[in-house]
Amino acid sequence: MRSFANMWKNLRDAYVNRYEPENLHTLAAVYWHIVLSIVALVIFGSLCYGLWQLVSIIGVSEEEVLPLSPQGGTSILKKDQLEATVNGFAEREALFNFLKNNPSRLSDPSR
Repeated sequence: MRSFANMWKNLRDAYVNRYEPENLHTLAAVYWHIVLSIVALVIFGSLCYGLWQLVSIIGVSEEEVLPLSPQGGTSILKKDQLEATVNGFAEREALFNFLKNNPSRLSDPSR
């Protein structure tokens, strides 16, 4: 406990006299150790989280995984909805080409 109080007192004195080079060096070293500790904690936490996620998917059996295709062999897509979507893309392309070939006649305010 006494060494912790002594260390805290030395750090406080270095902060009070932070404009002197030897104290600035001490504060820079403390700051560097704090940054390294935070980075190490972030890396350790992300590794633990990644390992946790990996272990959670390794233990899943194939029966628990949802199938990608629907049961019964019926298609989820409806033909009229698909055609409407494709037509929407064609309309957007036509509008883009129209606007590309016929730019607006507004003057550029930056000139």
